[in-house]
Amino acid sequence: MSQRILVCCALKDDAAVGAGGTIAKYAKEGKEVRVIVFSYGELGQGYLKPELVRKFHIKEAKEANEILGGQGVLFLGLREGKFVQEAVQPPMRKRLKNLLEEYRPHKIFLHAADDPQPGHRAVHKIMRSLVKAMNLNCEMYSFDVWSPVSFKHRNEPKLVVDISKVFDKKLAALNAHKSQHRLVVGPLLRLKTIIKDWFNGLKHGCKYAEVFVKLR
Repeated sequence: MSQRILVCCALKDDAAVGAGGTIAKYAKEGKEVRVIVFSYGELGQGYLKPELVRKFHIKEAKEANEILGGQGVLFLGLREGKFVQEAVQPPMRKRLKNLLEEYRPHKIFLHAADDPQPGHRAVHKIMRSLVKAMNLNCEMYSFDVWSPVSFKHRNEPKLVVDISKVFDKKLAALNAHKSQHRLVVGPLLRLKTIIKDWFNGLKHGCKYAEVFVKLR
């Protein structure tokens, strides 16, 4: 049986930004990688009708996932700013538990607890609480999206993934999020991601790398 990997994130491009190279590398190695996105991200593009935003974001996330070799993307449809409140409601909590029971992941990747974005922190809180309550036997790792450098976790165990050979796939996946490029933060986030992966590679003896904090 192939190793099962689950990536949990707030918005459609977070998986590609924080763990795109790792997704591509694991998929290339025959691992089964799935992504759960908590929100459609309608608030980020308020000038468009919500149904159009959902359509674009689903299409882009699926295209990026295919480029990386993932096994699929699932949107939960939680409202931005309401993640924690809605996730603890019985129907959504049951859905999340059912997904974890179905996937039975060997590794879970999710946002860092100290990420500046509230939605990212909420995903971290929800998933860590659920995994603990279910007593799942799996490894957990966190990634940063907006923090350029994290000194808080510098002495904690890390997982370093050399993504040099699949970095082109990560860039292609980032480029698949076309609606993000129309926002001011889109190109900035892409540039920050490239520089961060290059710097991580420089520190760890390769061209590009993604580094994750080991949570358990």
